[in-house]
Parts: sequence; C-alpha cells; structure tokens
Amino acid sequence: MVSGAKAIDQAGVYGTQGTASPSNMPGSRQFAVSWRDSSGHFWLFGGSGFDSTGAQGGLNDLWKFDGTNWTWVSGSDLINQPGVYGTMGVASPSNAPGARYGSISWIDRSTICGSSAGHYSMSFGNSTAPTGLG
Repeated sequence: MVSGAKAIDQAGVYGTQGTASPSNMPGSRQFAVSWRDSSGHFWLFGGSGFDSTGAQGGLNDLWKFDGTNWTWVSGSDLINQPGVYGTMGVASPSNAPGARYGSISWIDRSTICGSSAGHYSMSFGNSTAPTGLG
C-alpha cells in the first residue's frame, strides 16, 4: 500500500486540484492504471471506484503521490464523466480523457507516458471496449 485508508469502499478526498495535502486521498478503486516517473513520484489514473460523494462507477481522475502527500492533478471528482478533448493539437488544462478502467500504461526512457484506452462509459453505465488508443 502506497498510502490510503485501511477500510474498503472509501470515497475520495480531492481537496484543491493541483495542491498536495495530507488530507487528500484517492477513493477506493480497482482496474486503475499506474506508473512511476523518473523523480520517483507514483501516478494513478482512473479505474472503477468511488468518487468524492461515495458514488461508485468509472473514474477519470489523475493523482500524483510524492511519497508523503497525494495531489489531485486533473479529471473530475465525480464518476462516469465523458472526455473533454478540446481542439486537436492544442493543449488545455480543461482537457481530460473520459472515465475508464482496465487500461494499461507504459513509460519510455524519457518518462513519456502512454496509455491504452481500456473500457469506458459512452452513455454513463454502458461499458464499451474501444479499439484505438485514448
């Protein structure tokens, strides 16, 4: 266990997006994707689990653990959120992939992370397995 509650089925404590805090904690989840960057930070994305209200479903939240505190980096604090993709080729802090679980991830020597699409919710509750990367 990196850090977290000792009880099952816990809601996430999201705090302020982008701000590390000892009280922040991702909700209980399964089928999330994770990786470690070259600085030793642990990253956690999505999965099937519990949001800030204790509701259970698909997640699209991105978290970073620095060894002491969790930071909610991006995504929603609510379940089953659709993706916000913006304009192709234009970065935006509001862009986020939709809720998904069962993805895989990898990093290269430059710590460039990739992820396969996994399963995601097209119509909030119907799980779909896409064929491309997302």
